[in-house]
Amino acid sequence: MESFDISYFTPRHDTSTKEIPISSELVQDEHDISQLPFNNVTWVSSHNSAANDFAAGENVLLQMATNQKYSVYTQLKTLGVRGLMIDLEFKQDTLQLVHGLLSFGTFKDLINYEIIPFLEEDEDAIITIDIETLGNRADIMRELRLILGNTPALTSRIFRLQDERWDNYKEWPTIQEMRDADQRVLILSDSTIVSSVDLGVNFRWNLVLENHWLGGLDSCSNRIEGFEHLDIPWHYRTIFPRPWSRLFTMNHFCCGSGIESLPRVQPDNIGGGDNGWGILYPRVQMCQEANGYDRKPNYVSVDWSHLGMVVLILSLSLLLVYFF
Repeated sequence: MESFDISYFTPRHDTSTKEIPISSELVQDEHDISQLPFNNVTWVSSHNSAANDFAAGENVLLQMATNQKYSVYTQLKTLGVRGLMIDLEFKQDTLQLVHGLLSFGTFKDLINYEIIPFLEEDEDAIITIDIETLGNRADIMRELRLILGNTPALTSRIFRLQDERWDNYKEWPTIQEMRDADQRVLILSDSTIVSSVDLGVNFRWNLVLENHWLGGLDSCSNRIEGFEHLDIPWHYRTIFPRPWSRLFTMNHFCCGSGIESLPRVQPDNIGGGDNGWGILYPRVQMCQEANGYDRKPNYVSVDWSHLGMVVLILSLSLLLVYFF
């Protein structure tokens, strides 16, 4: 009988998490936000979530292209990350998690061995998967449809805006309502081709606005990459199928690669580094002023989510909503 490694069928997580400077007890208890509408909460997103040191392993080339330290499972489970920003490309007959030309595994494995196990362990967690697409979008969509069709443990939990239970809602449902419906996975895509009402994959620019990361942390210009002709004002509400408030992703990373950003996020830097509250909060204020509508971020996207104060954003969500 052929032997196999049972660890392959368990969640892919890191064993070296002792240095994470926060315990799960310090991350906000998510039931505290249960009565808030989804659009009134601020979540931590990890930029290039799948491009992490754990996935890179001993591959030096991959190590140089990482933006996160820990596996996606550990980001979710231990750090309190709730937004996953990933790049997908169909190559070598599979849907791969990429950063530039490099691959950090497959989307299928990410779902089966990291995302689904976490969702089953934490029945309160609501996550967002924000997909950037590279290469042939039709190939990506075809493979995505196959993968989702074979992972009911994920697809049954996808938040579906067209669901009739939201018909009379004038605004996003509350966190508890999304939990009760077990619709706890919001999926966004940057491509109209890689979007589908029946799959629950939403065209990003129908629901979200975000600032451009170009220009570093000294600017907060609108970003609708590839769809600039839409020229969507900050205050416009969502497009099909619900006229709800738009979500706002605040990209809060300085550079094109994690190697560039790593020296800037060190907590002993001025302001606690780029992920420190001394730099993060003024950036929130800058973006609120730039968008002209006092829009607070729903997602704060960062490199190296294990460093700095960013892991405390969840516990500061109520402060962002009510006081600032």
